[in-house]
Amino acid sequence: PPQFEPDKSDIKWVRYAFVDVLGRQISDDDARRWIVSQAEHFGWTTRADMTYPRLAGEIIYSEEYIKGIINRWYTILQQRPADPSGLTYFHRRLTNPASFRSYISGGFGYKFQDFIFEVCISPEYNSRYPTNEDFIRSLIRNLLGREPQESEVDRHPIRSGFVGRADSVSYFFYQLDPPLASVAHYPEEYSSKNARELVGRYLGGSSSYESNYKNEILRTVSILAIEQAMITGSEYWRRLSTRP
Repeated sequence: PPQFEPDKSDIKWVRYAFVDVLGRQISDDDARRWIVSQAEHFGWTTRADMTYPRLAGEIIYSEEYIKGIINRWYTILQQRPADPSGLTYFHRRLTNPASFRSYISGGFGYKFQDFIFEVCISPEYNSRYPTNEDFIRSLIRNLLGREPQESEVDRHPIRSGFVGRADSVSYFFYQLDPPLASVAHYPEEYSSKNARELVGRYLGGSSSYESNYKNEILRTVSILAIEQAMITGSEYWRRLSTRP
C-alpha cells in the first residue's frame, strides 16, 4: 500500500499552527512525526486522504490548548490558576461529545461563554466584589478589557434591583429581545474585542475580516470553531506564504 508522507507545505502549516495556537515552536521533524501520527489515528494511507480541518481540530480541541485557556481565564477572573478539580471539571464540560458536536455545527452546546459565566457567578468571584457596582466594574474590566465609565455603572439595571448578578453576566454575551438600552452595547463590544484579537493573532491584523467574525461571535458561534476555520482558511494560507 502507498505510504503516507506529508509534503513541505503540510509541515510548515503545522509548525505555524503550533506557534499561533499553542504558543510553542516545533521542528520540521516533530511536525512531520505529528502529522504521520494523526494519519495513523485517522486511517489516512495517502496525503490525498488528509484534511486540514481535521488536523486543525486536533490542535484547537487539544487538552493542552483548552486547559491553557481555562487557566488563562481563571487567572484573569479569579486572580489564580485553576485548581486541579476545577481544571478537570471545566475541561470535561468543554470537551464532552455533545459540546464538541455543537462546536462544529456552531450550535448551542457548552461554550467558553458558559465557562466564563460559571466562574463569574461563583461564590469565590462574588465574594471579591461585595457591592453590585464593584461587580459590574469588574465585569467590564475583565470581559471588555477597559475601564468602566461611572455613568454606565450608574445606569446599569442591577442598581435598581431589576436584574441580578447572573443576568448581568449573561448580558455581556447575548443580545436581548427586546433590547435593554443600558446594556445593549455589551454583546457587540465583547464580540468586537474577541474578533479583533483573533484576527490579529491568526491573520496579522487584517481588519477587513473583523466584521464577519464579530457577527459570528454575536450569533454565539463557538470561538473555538472560528479559530479552527481561521487556521484553515485562504487568508491564513496567504499569510503563511510570507513567513519563513
